[in-house]
Amino acid sequence: MDQVAGWFQCLSSRDGVGLKVDAFAVCHEIRCPGLEQGVQTCASFQVLGGGQKESLVEVGGLCKLPSLQLGSVVLLRIYASADESPTAARAQRKACGEVHIPLRQLVSKFDNMLYHTWLTLEKPGLLDSVAGMGLFAQSEDDAFAQAMHNGARQLHQPQACVSLCKEEDLSPSGQPIWTADVPKKDRIAHWAPLLRAQQQATMLCTLQHLQNPQPSGISDMEAPQKQSQALAEREQEQQQELRALRERLRGCQERGGIATQSLSHDDDRWASLRQLNDKGYNQLEESRRLVTSLANRGRGKDGQLGVELERQRTLATELQRELDALQEDLASTGEEARRKFGEQEAGLAVLQRDRDEALRSCELREAEVQQLIRVTEKLTADKAKLLKENDDLSKIVEDLHEACGIAGLPTGGREPMNSLMGFNYP
Repeated sequence: MDQVAGWFQCLSSRDGVGLKVDAFAVCHEIRCPGLEQGVQTCASFQVLGGGQKESLVEVGGLCKLPSLQLGSVVLLRIYASADESPTAARAQRKACGEVHIPLRQLVSKFDNMLYHTWLTLEKPGLLDSVAGMGLFAQSEDDAFAQAMHNGARQLHQPQACVSLCKEEDLSPSGQPIWTADVPKKDRIAHWAPLLRAQQQATMLCTLQHLQNPQPSGISDMEAPQKQSQALAEREQEQQQELRALRERLRGCQERGGIATQSLSHDDDRWASLRQLNDKGYNQLEESRRLVTSLANRGRGKDGQLGVELERQRTLATELQRELDALQEDLASTGEEARRKFGEQEAGLAVLQRDRDEALRSCELREAEVQQLIRVTEKLTADKAKLLKENDDLSKIVEDLHEACGIAGLPTGGREPMNSLMGFNYP
């Protein structure tokens, strides 16, 4: 219901059939590259399929769109004219571009309204011409989404800055200009369109700044890189509302990354130890083969063979000691890695438990706030009821007093009555 509650108070598009609402549209600014100097521009709004005529307005002028339905499509068309007043009846105008605004798409996907939103313009009649020829063409919904997406990205295409909203969304001055002193309810309702307009303005300013001539110290290869970097930084700045949650999740991921990094380091160390182990084992086996071959040779070379045999035995002993040391180091490293991994798992479990507790606590607090709101509303209603009953009783007593005076009865006790009538509940 939230999708269309701001316009038609219905659950789905089918339920909105037959319901109507009045809206207002404004074209704040027009950009048409290639127009000659001195050429004036204006805009027109027309509800297609409703039998309504095209309404011409000056740039910044307010245009009323009566009796809009959920299936209505608003056509925005931009004109250029060499006349001083482009909206005059006898002015010569040339269409520069247009865009279709389907109300169903606006309500369901773009938060019920447009606020200072830039839209790219298509050639006049292009969408209808392609559809009439039977060629493949975008639907009105897709074309509108593409126009909004490219509104702050295509500086060399015709563009228009548009606002479209209900009458109650206008400011007290009658214009779609929102200020910081509006009620909280209106701030919540207008936040998404306002944020979208701010994002487009930021991107447009960045692109215009980056398209200025680059300093001589910056090469042509560095300019696109700086442009991409600046756009990425701007995009990151628009996510400030989710920063706290992302930082918390990032902390959990970093703790998990420490365990992974530690295990990766231990794996590398194990691989190195295994290589040394294999090298020592191969050398030991080679020495043993050499000793066996020397022992099988003739006894005539006992002196020389004895020296070589003793050297190989000494080398084999040293290699065996090195192998034992490496195996012991490998075992201790494995034990340390398992211990670290267990500690990291325990830490992650604690963080997950804290996160779950925080979420439950937040839900409880929210439920308590809602309960307090309901209690406050009930007390306020009871207070209003008591005040009304007090006023009714006071009126009855006053009528009785007047009746007694007319009948000539004593009027004693008037002072307590005046005190009661002068009492006000806080």
